[in-house]
Amino acid sequence: MQGAVDPDEYEVFKPLLAEPGCAPIVGKKRGKKAHKMVYAKNDTHPTKNVPTSRAERAAFVLSDAEILSLSRSACVIEAHYGRPMDIEWAKDGATGEMFIVQARPEIVQSRREASSVRSYRLRRSGRALLRGVSVGEATATGAVCVIEHARDMHRFVDGAVLVTATTTDPDWEP
Repeated sequence: MQGAVDPDEYEVFKPLLAEPGCAPIVGKKRGKKAHKMVYAKNDTHPTKNVPTSRAERAAFVLSDAEILSLSRSACVIEAHYGRPMDIEWAKDGATGEMFIVQARPEIVQSRREASSVRSYRLRRSGRALLRGVSVGEATATGAVCVIEHARDMHRFVDGAVLVTATTTDPDWEP
């Protein structure tokens, strides 16, 4: 949804997905899910974002079986392309049927060195100015560079820390 939703997060231990009878879900984090995308029944805009109900925000979107099914499908897609993939899916609100709607090469995590582990420790901390989701796992300091749209990336200053309201948009990668 172009970063418009704070989604649920599911963590699966990938090496055990191929083991029969194994359900290697190691973590679940409920997102805020303030909105959802639905059919708009409109020729100009076939979908629209609408507020979710309190019950929808309180529940996980996927069952354990759906988490495992999507994870196994992701493994098949990655094996086909021979590389980590960023995979988008959709769940039909009427039937509950799951669909893979897009797969493209994943560009952030796949560039990490798989054999190295780095630890970071803050020497001192200050007052938190804002909170959000990071793209990477490192720590950094620098001037803050707030950019609202990827089309304005020419304004980014080398050595700065990029801050934007947009998330999960591949246009930010370059």
